[in-house]
Amino acid sequence: MRDMNLRGRRNDSHGTAHLSSKLTPEKVRQIRSLKGNLTHRALGKMFGVAHKTVWKIMNGKTWKHIK
Repeated sequence: MRDMNLRGRRNDSHGTAHLSSKLTPEKVRQIRSLKGNLTHRALGKMFGVAHKTVWKIMNGKTWKHIK
């Protein structure tokens, strides 16, 4: 871990800075605005992410920095 930190190989990226991110802040806001209208599975298919990802967004586990 120390070597990784010293060489700058640590990835602390969050949100769109993360290389594998499929969502943008705008899409996260859209997902939250649709809460209660569609199931997590339907939202997941609509935005190309897993239903568990939608659940985490809705329950404040991920994308906390987006209001």
